[in-house]
Amino acid sequence: MRSEAKRRFANRYNDWLIHDLQCCEPQESHWPAEFSLGAPTEQEANRRLDDVRAWTVEWRAWAGPGEVRWVERKWRNLGTQRVPERLVFGTPEELADFAGEQARWGRMLEVGQRLLNQWPQLKSGIARWAHVLANLADQDLARLVSMLRWIESDPESGVYVRQLPIAGMHTKWIEQRTGIIAGLLQEIRGNTGDLADFYAACGLRPLPRYLHVRILDPRLRQEVGGLADLTAPVEQIGCWKLLPDVVIIVENVQTGLAFGDLPGTIVILGLGYSVDLLERLPWLNGARCFYWGDLDTHGFAILNRARSYLPGLQSTLMDEETLMNHRDLWVEESEPAAADVLPLLTGAEQAVYRGLKLNVWGQHVRLEQERISWSFVRLALRRDLGQKRS
Repeated sequence: MRSEAKRRFANRYNDWLIHDLQCCEPQESHWPAEFSLGAPTEQEANRRLDDVRAWTVEWRAWAGPGEVRWVERKWRNLGTQRVPERLVFGTPEELADFAGEQARWGRMLEVGQRLLNQWPQLKSGIARWAHVLANLADQDLARLVSMLRWIESDPESGVYVRQLPIAGMHTKWIEQRTGIIAGLLQEIRGNTGDLADFYAACGLRPLPRYLHVRILDPRLRQEVGGLADLTAPVEQIGCWKLLPDVVIIVENVQTGLAFGDLPGTIVILGLGYSVDLLERLPWLNGARCFYWGDLDTHGFAILNRARSYLPGLQSTLMDEETLMNHRDLWVEESEPAAADVLPLLTGAEQAVYRGLKLNVWGQHVRLEQERISWSFVRLALRRDLGQKRS
């Protein structure tokens, strides 16, 4: 009974909360909420007479929340018997009490009312975020209200998060609550915009995202003042007028640093999963682009993600031959990628990925790209890129 009450509370508290905060009468579709007690048949009662008697006595003594409803049963052998049939709750408070959620429900109502006093338009937003709001301490709730008020007063401030002049506010607090801040702001403003960009929703300036690039061609280096290794905001690198023939995207920094000069070639280092930055580099469109990551499930997951931004992206040194030639350098991958299938991989890539996922060659096999013999790398790059030297 209590498990069923917990399940119903978890599924319906949002609707109940909206109604309660509007000070409406209980909705007929929700209340009263009834739970069957599983009253026995005569055959069951005959078979377990002592148990049924004890069960009936216990429900007759019930003093908890809700009302026990009884029914008369006319049985052939046992005669007319009154048995408990249903437990009925008339309000959310009663059901929450029985489900062990009374404190949580009370906190939802308390926090919801405090926010409604400030923003009457927030009813549905409060219900949507009730599970988060109920866990906020008073100090955190005060910070949330201060944050919403400040952004409401200056919706296009353009300041960085650490510049917010809000007492007691700090960056980590905001970073852990971007969803609820942007979600409540959307409700306050009455719009249905995209919440994916927290900074745009709040009118704040995001920190620049940096890209680490090495230019391996001396001729191309002259177009950026002779620099061979540079890190700059992706927007600045995206404005380059360079026209490389080949771009190699490597998962790890040290691998990228190991490259020598290569005609017409640029290396992008250490993106990890942040391959969405590739979309901001229009000069990639005219180049042959290669991805080289770790030979583990996450390396293939990153390759799959990168292909969503660069459909023509080819892989290099991510095949079974490379894996088998470096068996003595394998280590164990701590947490393999979750997906069973990565749809943007080629057939050969998918086969290696599935082999790693299914532990065909051993438990969570991983070959870090930095460990691969550089003489092996040179031969593979010459084959895949068509270069003379590397």
